[in-house]
Amino acid sequence: GDNGLDMARVKNGFYLSPRAGKTGLVKLERDEFGAPDWVVNLGFNVRRRGLLKGGRTFAEGDIVSLKKGTRAMTADDGKTVRYCYDARVLKVVDGDTLALRIVLADGTLLDERIRLRGVDAAELLTPDGEAAAAFVGRRLQRGSQVRVHTFSSDRYGRYVGDVYYGKEWVWLNQELVEKGKAKFLDMKA
Repeated sequence: GDNGLDMARVKNGFYLSPRAGKTGLVKLERDEFGAPDWVVNLGFNVRRRGLLKGGRTFAEGDIVSLKKGTRAMTADDGKTVRYCYDARVLKVVDGDTLALRIVLADGTLLDERIRLRGVDAAELLTPDGEAAAAFVGRRLQRGSQVRVHTFSSDRYGRYVGDVYYGKEWVWLNQELVEKGKAKFLDMKA
């Protein structure tokens, strides 16, 4: 068998698969200093207390959906769900990094740089790097709506993620590699 890999992606040198994600999901944590209320991990090391209301029973590590009016309901995906956010493009930094204004589950706006997972574009001051940045810039102008699924941070402190854009949610990471604007990079994310 193909071990679950999309053979067209393998043929084109892109060995990643998109991951499941939903916006509005948060992770519950106990307060490390003993406060009785739940700490809600909104992602990006942003934690808030006092967001959960109601009499439901929760457990440490539960992934819940934060709904309007700050009532939480347990998510019933049953599989690993990555943090997923709606965002607006602030700037195309280069062919594999974007500056985004991200909307967290409680409505907090956070400006972050996102490094595209599995993508390695040439350095910006090279012809190939300029071409990659221009390619991304034609698709994502300032203010463009995107969806980002995050994984971990890289050695420069940027979060690594998958970025989707347009009405059909085109996967930018895959598009860059398949169009020859960047190379696949196995980032172990």
